[in-house]
Amino acid sequence: MEYNYTHGGDVYRNPIEYDFSINVNPLGMPLASIQAAHEGVVLTGRYPDYKAEQLCHAIAKAQNIPADRIIPGNGAAELLYALGQTIPGKALAIAPTFTGYAEAVAAGGGEMSYAGCEDADGGVDDMSGQDRLQFDSETVIQRLLAKLDDSIRLVFLCNPNNPTGTLFTREQILRVLAKAEAMQAYVCVDECFLPFLEEEASYSMLPYLAKHPRLLVLRAFTKIYCMAGLRLGYLACGDTELQSRIRAKLQPWNTSIPAQMAGIAALSDTEYLAKTRENLQAERAYLVPRLRELVAEVYDGYGNFLLFHDEPDLKERMLEVGVLIRACGDFEGLDDTYFRIGIRSHSENQEFIRRLAHVKNVVK
Repeated sequence: MEYNYTHGGDVYRNPIEYDFSINVNPLGMPLASIQAAHEGVVLTGRYPDYKAEQLCHAIAKAQNIPADRIIPGNGAAELLYALGQTIPGKALAIAPTFTGYAEAVAAGGGEMSYAGCEDADGGVDDMSGQDRLQFDSETVIQRLLAKLDDSIRLVFLCNPNNPTGTLFTREQILRVLAKAEAMQAYVCVDECFLPFLEEEASYSMLPYLAKHPRLLVLRAFTKIYCMAGLRLGYLACGDTELQSRIRAKLQPWNTSIPAQMAGIAALSDTEYLAKTRENLQAERAYLVPRLRELVAEVYDGYGNFLLFHDEPDLKERMLEVGVLIRACGDFEGLDDTYFRIGIRSHSENQEFIRRLAHVKNVVK
């Protein structure tokens, strides 16, 4: 049976000029990381450090957490699948959210349930209709809490949420964590997009690992450091017994020498992060009003991506002009009239608006 790939970034079967279907850093991989990866290739005649100790110590220093709480992985996806196998059973997430959680849970033999987002008519899970789809963080948290009972073993919360951009406060996440702990469930907070925000330190749950053994924090170099093809991520966890069980689900030597060396180099480049955040702030301000002139509805949240609503054939029409966008019909709660684009560089964003206007027969 053929694998049904539904994520963004499939440029191999879609010959295009511009890929807006992915939400990785438009600045590209940091130069120091590129150089480090090149140096790492020279060393690939030997096995990588299976513990990735130097990388873990670099992460620990950057995030101010103990190195022994860090589980490195071949991207966040590998760690999610290991988590799904380690904590099988019923899981809970908001809808819509990253589809990889459900895939990982299913691979581990579990079942995913959802708490729907707010709509103007007061329904919980009916999210059809552009004027009814809203993403108020407090309402989402309340509905997540309402669905969290003793049948749930694992809760996923993406912050900011992909694809809606909803940002949750620490206080909101701690309320979910408190109820999960009472139900003997675990909470995995996915912070892969959080480093794009200037306020990252005020929202991250990493400082709470020591006091909350049922808390896990997932991060990746994929998005923020543009390492999608190199594959590098980590899961932080304060429960040593759970760590051992998760590690047992991972392959040995799961992070390559080039990936480890590139990750270490990236963590020392603070100027790169500052430029990334500056670009995102400026380009979000550029894209949102122009996109609103061309499509039915734009949901302006946080993160380096935008969710919007339009005609269902928009992806195919954009492909005709050499642009790939992410169709969101496979997200729980969305249909084929919802799309997501990554926020790219200014020249790319200008070209996207120009080509979208052409598709819409609007003179720009």
